[in-house]
Amino acid sequence: MIGQLLSLGRALLNNSKIVVCDEPTSNIDSKTDAAMQKILRDVFRDATLLTIAHRLDTIIDSDRIIVMDKGQLSGCDSPLELMNTNDVFRALVDCLDDSRRKELLKKATEAQSARKKVQVAT
Repeated sequence: MIGQLLSLGRALLNNSKIVVCDEPTSNIDSKTDAAMQKILRDVFRDATLLTIAHRLDTIIDSDRIIVMDKGQLSGCDSPLELMNTNDVFRALVDCLDDSRRKELLKKATEAQSARKKVQVAT
């Protein structure tokens, strides 16, 4: 985790326009993961942030998600669109209990609404 934080600090100091995070929060609990993701999105809001993750919470408010299945591209779209159209992504979401599924849907909907407001304002 320290190495990841140092790398993120260097990316921030260099004002990097592209940041790649490979499982940046894999060794922390869900609450800390959520806080870290918020910080990453705030700090690197003007950069392209590519996050490789296995936790749906980590990526659910992303602009786009690339879904890989057995090394092949299975889908690439917004989280809400993937929930409705991509069998692999939908199956991952469907494995969750009802309250977690609703929570993910709410987060994805809120993130998409916020992006639309920003697009309209600019």
